[in-house]
Amino acid sequence: MESDRIKSWPVKERPREKLLAEGPEKQTAAELLAIILRVGRGTFKKGVPGQNAQTLARTILNQFGDLRGLDRATIAALLKVPGLSKAKVAQIKAAFELGKRAEPFGLSANLLGGREGLDVLDETIPCFAIDWNFLFQHSDLRVGIRVTRTLKG
Repeated sequence: MESDRIKSWPVKERPREKLLAEGPEKQTAAELLAIILRVGRGTFKKGVPGQNAQTLARTILNQFGDLRGLDRATIAALLKVPGLSKAKVAQIKAAFELGKRAEPFGLSANLLGGREGLDVLDETIPCFAIDWNFLFQHSDLRVGIRVTRTLKG
């Protein structure tokens, strides 16, 4: 059996490298989940079947229907999925929780991705100063975002 390890893919097709080059909003749900999972399942030893992280991500999304289904899945249900260890389940649940915690502060894709989110804030909260800090750090990847808006005159 030939390995389908992501490391053997062209650099431009690898989920992490694509995200860094194109931005997270251009990645599929499977690519984003593959980044969170970090590794697939199996050993990729000769004769031993395995799945890379992206194939495992697609399998998981298909099993739960979509991201909403995956978010709603219980820890017990996720642990029954072949290839999902306690560590991977914790990573998935932590990623969803970070998204939920960031949303009340307006750290949505629109706000982070462009001017549209700030225009909405100008319309809905014109008399407040807004100062948010968001930091996510994982091994060698560190992302920091700071959004600041001041009172209108």
